[in-house]
Amino acid sequence: MQFGDKFILMFETFDLDFEQPEMQAILNDEMCHCFNIWPPVPESQISFLVENKKYSAALFMPASTVMLGNLQKHTSAGKNCEPTVAFALEEIRKLDELQNAIDGDVYWIAFPECDSSDLPVYIYENRIRYENRLDAYEKIMSYFMNWDILRNVNKEKRKYKIMGIAGHPGTIQMLCEMGMDSCLTEMCISALYDIHPTISMTRGVCRQYGKTWGLDFSHWTTYAGPIIYDDNGKRISGWSESYWERNLYIAYLSGANIMRIEEVAARFAATKTADAGKNFCFILDSDQKVKLTPIGKVLKKFSDFTAQKLEDRGETYVPVAFMTEKHSGWNPKSSFNKYNTVWGKQFPYNSGDYMSNHFMNLVYEGHHKHGSIEGAPYAIRRNYDDCCWEFTEKNKAGKLASQLIGDGFDTRPFEPLSSAVYGDSFDFITTDADNITTGRYKLIIPLGKIDFSEKTRDVITKFVVDGGTVVLNAEEASQWSREFTGVEISEHTAESCVSKCLICGMCYDKYFSYKTGNNSEVWYEYSEMKALTAEIRAVNDRNDPLITANSHGKGKVYVMAPLYASCITDRSLMCKISEHFFRHLMDSFITVKISPMDLSFTLNENNDGYILGLFNNNNFDWTGQIEITMTNPDSKISIQSLTSAKRNFAVCGYDGDSLVIKGSIDKFEFDILKIKRGDLHENV
Repeated sequence: MQFGDKFILMFETFDLDFEQPEMQAILNDEMCHCFNIWPPVPESQISFLVENKKYSAALFMPASTVMLGNLQKHTSAGKNCEPTVAFALEEIRKLDELQNAIDGDVYWIAFPECDSSDLPVYIYENRIRYENRLDAYEKIMSYFMNWDILRNVNKEKRKYKIMGIAGHPGTIQMLCEMGMDSCLTEMCISALYDIHPTISMTRGVCRQYGKTWGLDFSHWTTYAGPIIYDDNGKRISGWSESYWERNLYIAYLSGANIMRIEEVAARFAATKTADAGKNFCFILDSDQKVKLTPIGKVLKKFSDFTAQKLEDRGETYVPVAFMTEKHSGWNPKSSFNKYNTVWGKQFPYNSGDYMSNHFMNLVYEGHHKHGSIEGAPYAIRRNYDDCCWEFTEKNKAGKLASQLIGDGFDTRPFEPLSSAVYGDSFDFITTDADNITTGRYKLIIPLGKIDFSEKTRDVITKFVVDGGTVVLNAEEASQWSREFTGVEISEHTAESCVSKCLICGMCYDKYFSYKTGNNSEVWYEYSEMKALTAEIRAVNDRNDPLITANSHGKGKVYVMAPLYASCITDRSLMCKISEHFFRHLMDSFITVKISPMDLSFTLNENNDGYILGLFNNNNFDWTGQIEITMTNPDSKISIQSLTSAKRNFAVCGYDGDSLVIKGSIDKFEFDILKIKRGDLHENV
C-alpha cells in the first residue's frame, strides 16, 4: 500500500444521531470508516462508537476560540459550541478516552481550512505587511501556533491524532511543522485548485515530513452553490456526478490515506450560506424512508470499490520530485488565482515562480482553468479578468444555472479538470528534504529562485552519486562545483531566439514556418557556459550550449542555460528548447506512453501486477494506444476492467517487457484496469 497502509473514508454529517434513517443507511451499507462528531459530543455518540469499535471518529473543532465562535454562526452543528478554552479542553479530553475504547483512530480536526477563511480576514483587519517571503511564512506560523486552544493542549501525552485541513496546497508544510499528524487539502470547490497539482503538493510534502495525507472533498460551485437534488432526485445545483466521481477515483489511486467527504447528510441548512448536505446524498420521503441521490449512488459505488473491488491499490509510481523552498508562497494557478503574485498578493512573481508555472502547465495541461465556467450560458461576470461578480449578477447566474441544470443541461464541458499527460508522476518536496525523502525518486527538478544551503546541496549531491538525476537551472547550478555540473558557468549572459536539440535534431527558429509549423523560438536570456566534462544536448545559433548532461557517480546532472526556462519579453511563456528537452527527459522516466496524449493516468504496482487508472477529462471521445514498460516481466499477462461493463480495451502486443493495449474511453468517463501477471492474455 501507499505511504501509511490504511485508507480512511470519513463522512461529515450534521444534526443527525446514529439511529436516524440517513445514518442507518450509511451504517447498513458500510459506506464509511469514520464519522465527524461535533462539540459538545453527546454521550449517545460516544456509546455508539464504543459499541461499534470498527468505526473511527474525528472531532471537528478549530484550535482557536475565535474560530469556535465563528462556528456557532456558520454551521447548524456548531450552534451549541462554547467559545472558551475550558469547553474545548473538555471536548478534547473525551478523545483520549474514546481512543482507549475503540479500534480505529480518533482525530481532532484542529485546523479546518483556516488559511483560506480565517487567515485572509486576520491579515486584512490587522493590516499585516511582510518584509519578505520568509517573514511571511514565519509571521503566519506564529499566528497559527499561538491559537489559544492549541497552546493549552498537552500534545506530548495525547493518544488521539491531530488533523489539519488546508485550503491552499502551499500551506501543507505549515501544517506539518505545526505538529499535525494528518494533513488534507480541500478539493472540489470552484474557488480553489485542480486536483492534480493539489495531490502533487500535498502528497510529496506530507511524505517528506512523515505525515499521512489526504483530501477534503467539498461539493461547492461559486456560481450555483453545492450539489443538491430535488425530492424527485433531479440535480438542481452544483457539480455533475461525472466531475465529482472522477476526482474521487483519481485521489484514491494516487494513494490518499484519508478522504473526508463534506456535508454528506443534513436535515436542515447545514451552513449559513446554503442547504449544503440536505438532499445531497440522501432523500427522505414522507414515510421516513431513505433513497440515494445520483451522487449518493456514486459515493456508495466508490465505497464498495475501495472496500471490495480493489483490495490492494498498490504503490503509486511517482518517479519525479519538484523541489521548492517551503516559504516560496507559490500556489497553482486557477480561475480564482489568476494573478502573478504570492503571499496574499503582497509580492510579485519572481523568475522562479514563472518557472514553477511553466512546469505545471507542461505536466497538468489546463489546470489553470479550474473553477472557470467560460462559455457557459450562466457565466455572467462583472469582469472577465478578475473573475468576480457583482452580487446581483452572481445571484442571477446562480438562478439561471439552477434552472438549466434542473432542465437537464450538461454542465460537464464547463467543469474543467486538467489532463495529467505524464500521469500522476510528480511530487513536491522542499529544500529541507533529507536523503530518505530524495531516495524515493529518480529525478529531482528544483523550481523557484532558490539559494541552496550547504545541507541541501549535500543531499542533492548524494542523490546523484547514488544514481539519481537532477535538472538545474544555470542560476542554481553555479552554486555547485564544476566537477558536479560538468560546466563552467560565466557571470555573463546573452540573448537569443534560436535553439536546436542535438538529441533529435529539432530546430526552433526566429520565424514562424508554414513548412515546419509553429516552431519559432521565443527570445530568452541564457547563462554563457563552457562544457568541461558534460555533453552538450542543445545549442543556439551561436553554438553556445543551452543544455548539458554530466555523469557524476552513478547519476546524471543536467544544466539548462536559459534562465528559469522563460521568455524575456513575456515571462509567462516558456522557451521552446526547455519544453522540448523536458519531453525527452520524461521518455526516460515515465513507464506509460499514451497516444494521443489526451488522457490522465495513474499507475500503481501491487503484488499481482499493476492498476492503471485512465481518465478522459475532455469534451471528446478518446481512441488510441497505451504502452506500458513492465518493471517485473512475466511470460503471461491479463487485463480486466474494474469499473466498466464494456469491453473497451484489448491486448494487441506483449513481449514480456512491453505491454501494448488499444481501446477507447468516452468523453468525461474513466476506466480502471487490473493488469495481472501469470495468466493467459485476456481482453476487456
